[in-house]
Amino acid sequence: MKDVAYVQKFVDVLNLLSSAASQQISFLEKRNFPVDELALMFDDYFAPWRHLAEGEIPAEVKAVLKELDDYLTRMSGVSSNWSYEALGSADDWQTVRQLARRCIKEIWRSSFAFDS
Repeated sequence: MKDVAYVQKFVDVLNLLSSAASQQISFLEKRNFPVDELALMFDDYFAPWRHLAEGEIPAEVKAVLKELDDYLTRMSGVSSNWSYEALGSADDWQTVRQLARRCIKEIWRSSFAFDS
């Protein structure tokens, strides 16, 4: 999975997850999406990477992406996390933003997106 265009689109989703609540809300409102679409977008891009063999994706990249995936999964059981208000006030969303930033840094640090 070294498709540079795919990785860039995934990073775009991670950038959205790391954005301020006001930017996330603007994105969602323009598309008439519910808040859970943020997690669903991440899942759409991460799903193919879950089962990649060792060596196909750097272990450090996969680990931090899995950490974010696990965190979003835990959040899914808390209905109060999935409102526009929660995006701006819930500690869980601050953690998601921090994890998403770590994912972006690890992807670029590893040069994974540019390896051939």
